[in-house]
Amino acid sequence: MTQDLKYRCKHYVNQLGIEGSSDALHALIELPNDAIPILMCLYYEQHDSGIRGDIVHSIWQHRCQDSKDWLLEILKNEEHEEIWQEALDGLMTLGVKHELSSISIDSPRKTRFIKEAIELLEQGYA
Repeated sequence: MTQDLKYRCKHYVNQLGIEGSSDALHALIELPNDAIPILMCLYYEQHDSGIRGDIVHSIWQHRCQDSKDWLLEILKNEEHEEIWQEALDGLMTLGVKHELSSISIDSPRKTRFIKEAIELLEQGYA
């Protein structure tokens, strides 16, 4: 990973949550897949749930199978619905029906959404 890529990731993440942040979100999505581990680290440094949700969104938009374990972790452990919903959207996009079927979640709301996601994947909607 180059210093330039780290700098660009931090720069765009810092632009999230301010006016014109959709440009920053699109810039994060357009970064090479090498940016994904950097973005994952930056996720944990953020306290703003909106920014964390945008980071999750930008990661799954890369459609990289290497991010599925991280997205599963976010789905399992994140309490903010807008964030775990982003993780679930990403997992559906990656088509990880088996992993979703075997996940254990204590939240009835999350469980309901996961079951719906699995049904959609089985019907070929993702």
